[in-house]
Amino acid sequence: QITKSLEIIKTDYSKINDHLNEPLFYMIPLYNWVCDKLHIFLRVTDRLWELMLLDLDREQVKETIWQTRILDKMKRLKIAF
Repeated sequence: QITKSLEIIKTDYSKINDHLNEPLFYMIPLYNWVCDKLHIFLRVTDRLWELMLLDLDREQVKETIWQTRILDKMKRLKIAF
């Protein structure tokens, strides 16, 4: 169930979780938006990368150590470029 409305988001979007910008389309009600698996996956992936980069900054370890870790994980997950 959606408990917020576009009117509330439009008036003060910065106080609502995960709303960084104003809505692009005010004329489409929230209950007509469809969230698909691809966009959820992309959002989660984006957030995970952001957290990983924050860890890199915080730990300040050598780049080669992280490169090795990332490549090992990519091999384990069978991700190829």
